[in-house]
Amino acid sequence: MQKGNSHQLTREQHVILVASLRRFAAPDGLVEVHLRDGRTARIQLDNQLFCVERLWDQRAEAGYMKAIEDDFQALVDMLATGRIGPLSPEEHRRITQYWLLWYWRNHFIDSPLEDVRLNGIVGEQLTKDEKEILESQWAAFAVEGGKLPRRTLTGLRIQMAIDLGQNQLANKRWGVLRSPHLNLAIGDRPGGLMSITASPRLLLAADNPDGELTQLEALRANQAFISYSRSFVVVSRS
Repeated sequence: MQKGNSHQLTREQHVILVASLRRFAAPDGLVEVHLRDGRTARIQLDNQLFCVERLWDQRAEAGYMKAIEDDFQALVDMLATGRIGPLSPEEHRRITQYWLLWYWRNHFIDSPLEDVRLNGIVGEQLTKDEKEILESQWAAFAVEGGKLPRRTLTGLRIQMAIDLGQNQLANKRWGVLRSPHLNLAIGDRPGGLMSITASPRLLLAADNPDGELTQLEALRANQAFISYSRSFVVVSRS
């Protein structure tokens, strides 16, 4: 990315959303993270620990990903403030879509793609500024040698995986589980768990009825988040 970022491309792309982290923040605005090496730190919401650097393109970041994030956060805001009653089919779909976004982002963090050569495409010899202009306009382009940049490919692959996953999980239903006895942790990736810690006291878990977690159930959930984490979990002391 060019100095000054005149085309307003997102450099640090959040894997855990600021809106989610904010629910775990102390009054001073810091969140507590427990690292896999045993250390504990209190850090800002915009810390690079919560981000990857330009792994997918701007079309994905500001387009379909933001739409999925906004729909999910609007639902969580309602649930976290005490909304009761069963989720609608559309709300189940929103949660599934967000879980798929979280899952596939992490998949490509662990297994990043390389530029791919397109058969029969020559490509263009573009300056860095020209590439950034095109990306800021959500345009796909092939560079010299007919190569599709890996950021563009990653954005497309995640979108396709979400679309396919939504079809496969169209009947997935999520339980709204409240934790009155123990704060829940949020991990940096879902691993094999189809559950999302939406707030320190709210867990969305697939294939579960709505209800309350016992202290033991909440403890076991936190242990699972820790075991599946790549680098850290976030906890709340409030």
